[in-house]
Amino acid sequence: MRTAASLSSLLLLLACGSRKEDSVPEGDPNLPDSEACGTDEQCDAGRICELSACVAGDRDNSPEEATGAFYEEGNAGVLNPAEDVDWWTITGTAGTFVKITTSKPDTSTVDTVVSLYDAAGHRLAWEDGYAGGTISSLDTLLYAYFPEDGTYYVKVEDVATFYDDPDLIPYGSDTSVYELTISDYGQGGDEPDALYEAGIDYEVSGAKLVYPVPVAFSDETDSDYAAFTLPFDDCPVYLFTMQHDDGSDASLELKLYNAEGELVFSKEDPARDVEAQLIAAQGRQYVLEVSDSSGRSGSSHWGWVFLLLGEEGDGNAREAEPNNDTTQAQSLEASDQEPDSGTWISYYGQGTVDDLLDTDVYAFSMDEELYVSVALGAQGYGGLLVTRLEILDTNGTVLETVDSSAGLDLDAENLGPFSSGDYFLRVSAVPDTLTSCGEGCFYRFGIHTASFLFN
Repeated sequence: MRTAASLSSLLLLLACGSRKEDSVPEGDPNLPDSEACGTDEQCDAGRICELSACVAGDRDNSPEEATGAFYEEGNAGVLNPAEDVDWWTITGTAGTFVKITTSKPDTSTVDTVVSLYDAAGHRLAWEDGYAGGTISSLDTLLYAYFPEDGTYYVKVEDVATFYDDPDLIPYGSDTSVYELTISDYGQGGDEPDALYEAGIDYEVSGAKLVYPVPVAFSDETDSDYAAFTLPFDDCPVYLFTMQHDDGSDASLELKLYNAEGELVFSKEDPARDVEAQLIAAQGRQYVLEVSDSSGRSGSSHWGWVFLLLGEEGDGNAREAEPNNDTTQAQSLEASDQEPDSGTWISYYGQGTVDDLLDTDVYAFSMDEELYVSVALGAQGYGGLLVTRLEILDTNGTVLETVDSSAGLDLDAENLGPFSSGDYFLRVSAVPDTLTSCGEGCFYRFGIHTASFLFN
């Protein structure tokens, strides 16, 4: 691994440790381009001098031999030979949030995993890719935190080496080059902050962009706030937390408020794949409140929250008021799921229970005798609604009623079977479960009609 940066950006540069006598990198001293050598400097990048010949390898395979990294500038590295790991070292200031990235040219064969360790060897955070999914300009993007003053280590390795997966082929060659950049993200939001004086204020420019919110808790009652201005209405707002934060003891609780100060979303420590979201934003101004549900604080209580905006609309049928009873029912469009055998026709929609007395009614039909299964999501997304679903026949007679419980969503399977005809789905709040409703009482559903039973 080679380091390339100007001296003016040097935070700390430690001399490379002497080669451990029992550590000889893999390589063939008789490679065609090998020449007699006496020092590593006489070898090309990605090679070192062993037994008077240049062989594939480097000297930074452990923290003790880590190469000093420059802040805010590129540090050039190469993973060579296969299963090589590169260690870098920097000095960190307590309370500082950092962004650590690797990038690579199109010709590079590397696929990196980046980890951050403290001086005691404890892994604080790692990332394979990006907390928000993928980003085309980078190979890996790790958001991290320095809890104390002192020395820190960054480890770069390929995915096969990190996961130790026999099905993966380890990278490592002259072409496995990358550039490591460590930059200061700052001390987080302004303190003290509050619901109407957020420490971070983002102007969201469009969909598919991730906005990071760093949080750290100075005492047991501390909460951090970030304000967001959205570019358009009727878009899903995804919220999720950093998942590979091994060095944090925090359990993050997220709450989102609209411009009127109404709570519209509440979720504890949502991962990227749990679909935690405000399904369709009804306004433009929102404030995120983040607290530590563990009720503790200290240097190990920190984290990152990410906001991702979806496109306007998402293909599901939107509720159109008034649809409060069967005479006003909103008709749903069927989609054929094309199963291997039998009939399977589905209907999808989403809406909001505007107040505690509001009911939303949707119409669907069946051309033959079928079972009905309904997935009705609300609290799983971070919504506040404790849902009740009812299946009604063409006369408005209630055939089935299913209530969810606090903290759980509905998955009512294999109702019926019901004969062919017109039917209704009615959605409302379970009585006496809420004191108020509104934008936070959103839901999404899928009605599945099938000639067979769901497992």
